[in-house]
Amino acid sequence: MIIKIINDYQVEAQKYNNWALQRVTDSKGGRLTDKLGKPTPKTIGYYPDLSLTLKAFYTQRLIDDNEV
Repeated sequence: MIIKIINDYQVEAQKYNNWALQRVTDSKGGRLTDKLGKPTPKTIGYYPDLSLTLKAFYTQRLIDDNEV
C-alpha cells in the first residue's frame, strides 16, 4: 500500500510493519525516472510505525525549506 502525502513524498507500507518514506523528486525538483520514463521513488528511510514516518517527513520538509 502506498500513501501519497504530497506530490514529492509518499509512504509505502512494507512487510513486517515496516514503513518506508520515499521521495519522487531529486533535490533540484526533477522527477526521478527509470530508463522507460516511469517514476521511481527513492527511499529516504525505514520506520517501525506510521507516526515516526510522518515525523521524519515533517523533519525532511523543514530541512528542504531551509535549503531553499
